[in-house]
Amino acid sequence: MEGFLRMFTIIALFSVLGLGIYWVREYRKKSFYLESIIESLTDCNREMKTTLLTGLVNRFAPVYSQENEERPLDFERFVARILRLNFGGKTSVNKASADCGVDIAHRRGSTLHLGQVKCRREDALVDYEPIAIIHSQMVKQGAAGGFVVTTSDFTSKAVKYAEGLNIDLIDGNKLVELWTYALAKRKARQNTALGKEA
Repeated sequence: MEGFLRMFTIIALFSVLGLGIYWVREYRKKSFYLESIIESLTDCNREMKTTLLTGLVNRFAPVYSQENEERPLDFERFVARILRLNFGGKTSVNKASADCGVDIAHRRGSTLHLGQVKCRREDALVDYEPIAIIHSQMVKQGAAGGFVVTTSDFTSKAVKYAEGLNIDLIDGNKLVELWTYALAKRKARQNTALGKEA
């Protein structure tokens, strides 16, 4: 009887070990597959990025409805969703009338990051003013970091001004990369959820 229990224990241990190795391999395969999808999406050429950015500007540029009411928060919500999918945490979009220059508040664990977004044509570069506003609000609210996101790019003054302030400057190209990466992550998560249900 003792020999049988010993043999059963050994077989059970090898079975558990084999199952563990199998799951590690499957996880690595899925991770590799996800990384290859993300790489193929984010490694698009300059022309493709320009096309996507033009589409974003056309989609989110200030639009007036029949009642002549502007809907300015659509782009902010779009960027907030991208940030949440890429970096986790919780995001909130502030109303334009009460934002004090902060469009998005992004909580990542116990840290707060504040940001401004600018939906502009490619040739309308963002200068240093939004960076100065975000830095001021970071100090005032005790935020750990900040960000300014645009569909265009930043002036050299803006880039120089942001140095050492812990403010990320996300230009149009980086925005497209974060967007495609977020889409790939969301799709992989949906596929994993579907796989669990099956």
